[in-house]
Amino acid sequence: MDYGNMLGDSFSYAKDAVWGKWVQWILLAISTIIFPLIMGYMVRIYSGVKPAPEVGNWVGMFIDGLKLFVIGFIYAIPLFIIMAIFMVPAIMAANGGDPLLALGSLGIGLLLVLIVGIIISLISAIGIIRFAHTDSIGQAFAFGAILEHIGKIGWGATSSPSSSSGSSGLSLASLSGCWVQSRSSAG
Repeated sequence: MDYGNMLGDSFSYAKDAVWGKWVQWILLAISTIIFPLIMGYMVRIYSGVKPAPEVGNWVGMFIDGLKLFVIGFIYAIPLFIIMAIFMVPAIMAANGGDPLLALGSLGIGLLLVLIVGIIISLISAIGIIRFAHTDSIGQAFAFGAILEHIGKIGWGATSSPSSSSGSSGLSLASLSGCWVQSRSSAG
């Protein structure tokens, strides 16, 4: 895979999307206030359309954004469950006067959430790209196909840090490029 070419394509894609398009900048800035709109625009980007999508079809963007939000929420459910499992004993231990037990329970829970969260973020990134390409929520949870695809591109290609929405977006954008590239070379 030619990473230099992919990086150049990424910059030209971004430049075509917003350079000199002040109305588009303003519309994107406004759409960040209503989060499903910006998430819907991200779905359009993840789908790999070229050139960069124009801001428009607000209802479609809103619906796609809600779908993306639901997918993200479903992927986060195991993290909520793990935290609940470890928070209840931590709270009970703290109320019972054993702060070390509370801290230990909380620490183990946070460590487990971190490990499971990293694994989920790797799998969900490909799932979100699959959803964006097919417009099927079911494809976001087609774990067999997701794991097969990760096996093709390698776990290292999906392991860039995603601690913020900006780097997560960059991770998904690069994964989208890997997805498109692997689909075109396989076809």
